[in-house]
Amino acid sequence: MSYEQITSVYSVSSNSFRNEFANLADLEEFQRSHEELLFGMSRSCWMHYVIDEILKLQSFPALMFLGLSASKGDQRIPYSEDGTTEGHYLVTFLSRERLVQVREQLSALIALARTDVSGIARPMNEEGLGGWSEDNVRSAALEDIVSNHPHKDPRVHWGEDGDTPWYLFTYLRTLQKLCLDAQANDSALVYVEMDGM
Repeated sequence: MSYEQITSVYSVSSNSFRNEFANLADLEEFQRSHEELLFGMSRSCWMHYVIDEILKLQSFPALMFLGLSASKGDQRIPYSEDGTTEGHYLVTFLSRERLVQVREQLSALIALARTDVSGIARPMNEEGLGGWSEDNVRSAALEDIVSNHPHKDPRVHWGEDGDTPWYLFTYLRTLQKLCLDAQANDSALVYVEMDGM
């Protein structure tokens, strides 16, 4: 894990929702024409690693797209920068039906963090990831911060690297709120992860 993982979430009305982009140009046009509702940046993919560790504690299949799984994403779109650095955009399409599952499982994951604090803190401490004490996990899980850019938000303790419990739970709560908002507005979400920077 040696690069930053960048994620973006966009909303799209249900009547214009589609579950595939024709190519990279089509995806880039979509990104230019839709407001980015959540931007995430995690140094060395730590947020995604932490989510994988949490998914080992309890099954949340609707949230697999948030982890490090090589098979995640509904569509993989290759890109090349300057002809040298290659990677993929991993696109997950969250239809209205899928949003319900994602929202419910995000609620359950956050509730788990509030009750099984040691279960979540232990693997992170064993991995040497600083800041993951039981007190910090409890504090982060209990806060109610929602932010479109958690790595820049001064309310998110040590959020700039995307590897603390405050960053993780702010990101998850924000995604949870976006799911609720999309359901209320008859919309769907498109989750785009830039893999390979």
